[in-house]
Amino acid sequence: MVATVIKHLMNRARPSPALVHAVQPDLNHGQFSFPAGHVVSYVAMFGFLLYLSLHMPSSWRRVVERLGFGALIALIGISRIYEGEHWASDVLAGYLLGFVGLMLTIWLYRIRTPSIAP
Repeated sequence: MVATVIKHLMNRARPSPALVHAVQPDLNHGQFSFPAGHVVSYVAMFGFLLYLSLHMPSSWRRVVERLGFGALIALIGISRIYEGEHWASDVLAGYLLGFVGLMLTIWLYRIRTPSIAP
């Protein structure tokens, strides 16, 4: 929600098809690039799942799970730039905004669930 408000306030143009090869050159009519919404969502969602996984007993399945969550978070930013949908600064802002949302979510979760260790 916050990312959508920022997108509309910034109204930044997406990379031009003349500059990069864009998979969907007319996405949102070439507007609303900043911040990268997919990155915000992935960091918030998979970051919280990673947080929960870190507070469970460890096993080889948990290790694979944690590596998977980390890979999804890392690779979404690269993919958004590679597909020509966002500038690198859009992706960095997405990571920052997603991290802030993740920290807020973890803080609220810990308030409601005091049995979780720091």
